Amino acid sequence: MIKNGKYIQCKKCGKNFYVKLSKIGKTKFCSMKCFVSKITKKCEICNKKFLVNHYRRNARFCSLKCFGESRKIKIIKKCLYCNKTFIIPPYKNKNGIRKYCSANCFQKDEIGKNNPNWKGKIKKKCLVCDKEFEVFVCRKNISKFCSHKCYWKSRIGKPTWNKDKKCPQLSKSLKGHIPWNKGIKCPQISKSHIGEKNPAWKGGKSFEPYSSKFNELFKYYIREKFNNICQLCGKTEKEEGRNIALHHIDYNKKNNKENNFILLCASCNARVNANRDYWTKYFKELLTNLK
Repeated sequence: MIKNGKYIQCKKCGKNFYVKLSKIGKTKFCSMKCFVSKITKKCEICNKKFLVNHYRRNARFCSLKCFGESRKIKIIKKCLYCNKTFIIPPYKNKNGIRKYCSANCFQKDEIGKNNPNWKGKIKKKCLVCDKEFEVFVCRKNISKFCSHKCYWKSRIGKPTWNKDKKCPQLSKSLKGHIPWNKGIKCPQISKSHIGEKNPAWKGGKSFEPYSSKFNELFKYYIREKFNNICQLCGKTEKEEGRNIALHHIDYNKKNNKENNFILLCASCNARVNANRDYWTKYFKELLTNLK
């Protein structure tokens, strides 16, 4: 044993070589020759000997052909639960573990008394109705009632766990402390910073594809002008279930003049999308008649 390291044996040639303490458990070979050198193994199908690198020391076949042939081999087994014969490949039967044809058979055979971890049940007496009931061993100190009804009967007249318990109060240091925002109202934006006067104004991008004039106040004014009634079918706001929509007569969303708007319900607005030339003439005549 040396202060900064240790001598260990090479896994390939058996030679003792020096390794630092930090690399003990990581290095296994004395040189690159031993590391790169290959191991001889025997193929499980053709019994042919073949060379394999250390990182492939668990290889079982010499080639892909032998691997493909190993997949063709089938094992016939009998299910322990339903006695049905089933066929499986050898890789699914390592150490003879596969005993059931399906997950359902495995679950049915391992449930209850057939399970090796089964510890049975214990008989207990209900505290309310004195009826005997069975309980698993793990719940022998927990279960006291045979049903939920008996549990809730036992709770009648008893106080709840949080009765007479007060909420945790604030520490004495915060008593009488006035918060910094008490009596201060939310600061409103002054009129000098609204719209184009605001330094963050970007030409009304938030209103697109409409212009900045097409806002809530303008919509309210147009609806009041037409009494919030559809000008085609006469449907009211109550019948529609919402505000009647504003329709651009010339179909230009940036033309927000007062004489370019008319009120239409959702169904009429969809109907008007076809034959636009006809409807523009129709609504312009309708507006002149209303004046």
